[in-house]
Amino acid sequence: MKKLVILFTSLLLLSCSSDDNTNSTPTGSDTVTFSFNNEMFSTKNSDINLEKLHISVYPFGGSLIIFRLSNNEKAVEISIGSEFKFEEGKSYAINGRQTTNVSGRITYYAFNSATKWASTNNEIGGTITIVKLDYENKIVAATFEFDAVEENGTIYSIRNGWFDLKF
Repeated sequence: MKKLVILFTSLLLLSCSSDDNTNSTPTGSDTVTFSFNNEMFSTKNSDINLEKLHISVYPFGGSLIIFRLSNNEKAVEISIGSEFKFEEGKSYAINGRQTTNVSGRITYYAFNSATKWASTNNEIGGTITIVKLDYENKIVAATFEFDAVEENGTIYSIRNGWFDLKF
């Protein structure tokens, strides 16, 4: 019986995994991971390409972070914009600019399919937490998740998001 308990405990511990996408020491490694409608996209996958389209984080206020992860079949572009200064260690609501001054947008491209655009608004959104913001070394790292809605009412979800980017 004792051997069964030890075997069961060992198997349980070995099968555990962490859903924590954050890197304990962000370095500006240009890594991005997120789930788009339950499908994982990550720069850790060799089939995924990262395009940093626009990364601007200003110490006096205003930020715009736009990146795209893609493979040969599809691409997801995420845009997070703020009208005020982000601060390390703080969390911000991502909604419409009327309520929080932080907004999000998703653009989805798929082979042989129409491009889809969805944005946060005053009712639909999420959060971003700035994990590291280093102006000297030009590093921004954050966790994020949000929902965005198309004009036709279709909602798209970004979950377990993480980026560690140079700007």
